[in-house]
Amino acid sequence: MKTDAPVPTGPAVAFVFEGGGQVQSEIEADLRRIRHAVALDTLQVLVGLRRTGELDRVLLVTDRDELARAVPDGTEVEDSTGPSFHYGDALAAQIRRTGAHLALVLGGAAAPLYGPEEFRRFLYLARQTPRSVVQNNPQSPDVLAFSPGAAAAAVALPDSDNALGHVLSNQGLRRLLIENSARVNFDIDTPSDAALLAGEPGTGSRTRAALQGPDWIAPVRRRLEAVEAVLAGEAGELALIGRVGPPVTGYLNMHLRCRLRVFSEERGMRALGRVAAGQVVSFMGRLLDAVGPDLYFESLSGCADAALFDTRVLLAHWRHAFSDADRFYSDVGRAEAIGEPRLAAFTAAARDAALPTVLGGHTLVYGGLWLLADRVLRRLQPHAT
Repeated sequence: MKTDAPVPTGPAVAFVFEGGGQVQSEIEADLRRIRHAVALDTLQVLVGLRRTGELDRVLLVTDRDELARAVPDGTEVEDSTGPSFHYGDALAAQIRRTGAHLALVLGGAAAPLYGPEEFRRFLYLARQTPRSVVQNNPQSPDVLAFSPGAAAAAVALPDSDNALGHVLSNQGLRRLLIENSARVNFDIDTPSDAALLAGEPGTGSRTRAALQGPDWIAPVRRRLEAVEAVLAGEAGELALIGRVGPPVTGYLNMHLRCRLRVFSEERGMRALGRVAAGQVVSFMGRLLDAVGPDLYFESLSGCADAALFDTRVLLAHWRHAFSDADRFYSDVGRAEAIGEPRLAAFTAAARDAALPTVLGGHTLVYGGLWLLADRVLRRLQPHAT
C-alpha cells in the first residue's frame, strides 16, 4: 500500500470500546466470552501497528475487569465503570486527553476478521484526506477513522457508535467509505454472528478457542449450511428480510445464480434515531401480526428455499423492551427459554418452518451473508475471492 500520505499534526490513536451491563443468562455469558476474545485479538493487531509506528497509542475503554487484565502488552486501559457512562462523552474526553489528531474508533467485537491491512486502509485514507471520516458502513459504521480529532470536541457526540459517522459528517468532515467486503462488514453482535464466524479462516487464536465451547453454535451452523446450499444452487431461492443493503445483494447477483427474494426496510434505524423515538414501522411485522407466525412461515416456505431474517426490525416494530437473553435465545431457536410470549411463538414457528430459517441482526443479512457467499465461491471457484 502507498505510504506517502501527509504526516498528521498530532498522534494517531486507536480507541476500542467494549463494555456493558451484567449478563442475565448463560447465552449472554457465552457471547460475552466470545466478544472478549475478539477484542483481545483485535488489540493484538492494533498493538502491532503501534510497534511499526502506524499508530501512536492503543486504548481499550472498558468496565470489565477480566478483559482489562488480559490485554496484550502495549495496550492502555481506561476504566469506564460508573452509573452514568455516555459513549460520546467518553470518546470526546479520551480524544482531548490524548490529543489525538487521527482517531481510529471501533467496538471490541467490530473487526473479528480485520488484519493489519484493513486497519492500514482506514488510517491511510484518513491521513490522505484532510477533514474526513472513513467508515465501513454508510448507515451505521462499526469501524471508523477521522481527523482532526478536534472535530469530536466541537459537537455533542451520540450515546452509541451507530450515529457517530452522521454526526461527524454533519460537522463538515468528508465521508469516505471503505471498499465493501465480508471482512470489512462482519462484526459480532448476536449468537448468529458467532455461529457464522465459527470455522472461518482468518480469526485470531483467542477467538477460535472461544468459539469451541457453546453448545448452541452447532445447530445454528447446520441451518447456515442449508442456506449455503441454496446459495450454491442453480435455481434456489433465498429470502432476505430486514436491513438488507444493496452492496451485498449486488455481490450475490454478480457471482451466484440463486434467486433472491428481498424485503429491505428500516436501514439506519438506530443511527437515524428511529428506534429511540419509537418510529420503526415494519411492513413484514404488520403482515406477521395480521396472519400469525405459523401462517407467515408456511407462506414464506412456499416462496423460498431458505431465509435469513434480521429480526431487530421486527422487535423494534413491536415496541417492547426485549431482554438481551430473549433476543439471543430467539436467534438460536430456543423458544422455550423466552419469557415474552409473542417472541416465543415467532421463534418456535421459525425454528419449525419447512424452510431453513436463521434469525439474527443486521450482520446476518449484510456482512454475514457476504461471508456465506464467499464460502460458496471458494468451493465453486477457488480463485474468485
